[in-house]
Amino acid sequence: MSTFDDFIETLEHVPPECERNFTLIRELDQRTCSKMDDVNKLFRAYPAEKKRSKRDEIRKKINSCMDQVVSLADNKIALALQTYETVDKNIKYMSILSSNSSTKTKLGENEIITPLGYSMPVAEDEPRFCLCQQVSYGDMVACENSECHIEWFHYGCVGLKKAPKGKWYCPNCRPRR
Repeated sequence: MSTFDDFIETLEHVPPECERNFTLIRELDQRTCSKMDDVNKLFRAYPAEKKRSKRDEIRKKINSCMDQVVSLADNKIALALQTYETVDKNIKYMSILSSNSSTKTKLGENEIITPLGYSMPVAEDEPRFCLCQQVSYGDMVACENSECHIEWFHYGCVGLKKAPKGKWYCPNCRPRR
């Protein structure tokens, strides 16, 4: 069995996992909306309440509901990150496999090679970035020089594997600094 076949087998779990995560995110979102409806009802009831003790009780309920909303939002973010990491891990692996491929394709005038090694048509009016003068894809970093003519760069084209810490200047602007 080839390495590519091994990779395809690892992908079998990705769609169900993503579908499950998106379903959970949708359910959390519905619970969030329900809690926000409760908060809105409590906000409407607050001014009508004359007793201070009842107002304090309403305020505590609002705070409790809002704490629950924040918790639900944190859970949605965690699920979204988990989904992103699953997809990203598989994309990186596929990229490694495609870079090891010995097949080369002649590109048309309005095509680019994606990080996965596939050619993709690009609209003529699509903005171009980076030293490679290709469209935006994958992880990119901005040059801190406000007068930089290119502005955005693909990590791989400028030798980065992760986001730089602090200010970053492109190879064209670095000598001018």
